Amino acid sequence: YYYTIAGNANTILANIDNAEGTEAERDFVKASALTFRAYAFEKLVHYYCWRWQDSNNGASQGIVLRLDESTGGQGYATLAETYAQIYKDLDEAIMLFEQSGMDRNASQVWMPNINVAHAIYARAALTKQDYTKALTEAKLARQNYPLMSNAEYHAGFCNPTSVAHKRIIGIGVMVLNMHVTDIMRALNRPVQALSVVN
Repeated sequence: YYYTIAGNANTILANIDNAEGTEAERDFVKASALTFRAYAFEKLVHYYCWRWQDSNNGASQGIVLRLDESTGGQGYATLAETYAQIYKDLDEAIMLFEQSGMDRNASQVWMPNINVAHAIYARAALTKQDYTKALTEAKLARQNYPLMSNAEYHAGFCNPTSVAHKRIIGIGVMVLNMHVTDIMRALNRPVQALSVVN
């Protein structure tokens, strides 16, 4: 599942520069794809790698870092290299979100924006025991999102709609797949069926 997310992000990253649209739109889509890939890598680390404190300062086995559309055999990166890639993707995503000057519509909670990139960064830094970075990124993730009142908290976190019954990340993958399809069509390349989680 998480390599599907990373693979879809890689397809976007490989083709976004030739897609139709403004530079700001391309920057926003590229930032979204980098955020999705960093999210996927962070989840893979969480599930399949040693904890940072047990990793000999990152020398233990990390994950296979798929950074392009290839699917052949590839060796594992170290855990330190894996975290370096997550940080690099998120640094670039944040820069591109800022450069684009765009944000998602408030109702599009399945699409990443700069706050989501900062939140994923905070999570990755926390699991790497990079506490100063985690605190900085967590504060940035909360910008423009005030704490909920007790009444808002008890009302729930998402207004129920027909879409709300799907897993948020599943919807995000579906949106990512739509971006891939749009980009491939714009490039006149064949569109392959992509996995979508409902």
